[in-house]
Amino acid sequence: MIYVMLWVFCGFVCWAIASSKHDSGCVGFLIGFLLGPLGVLLVLASGGKVKQCPHCKERIHKDAVKCPKCQTNLTGTAGVVK
Repeated sequence: MIYVMLWVFCGFVCWAIASSKHDSGCVGFLIGFLLGPLGVLLVLASGGKVKQCPHCKERIHKDAVKCPKCQTNLTGTAGVVK
């Protein structure tokens, strides 16, 4: 019983981490629930879907080519937020 509770807890921890990285919380929950503590480590190590604009430091989608806030051209920059 304690192991089931641990795996469910890991699922919720992964859901919270994935949601904070703008990834799918449902997928994060499944990874945590199926892999337990190893899933937490995997979700922590994932890159996420956001990067930081080098000019205004706004968090934007990692595939963006122009910052929606300051309109800076982002082609060739790699400021990924972890």
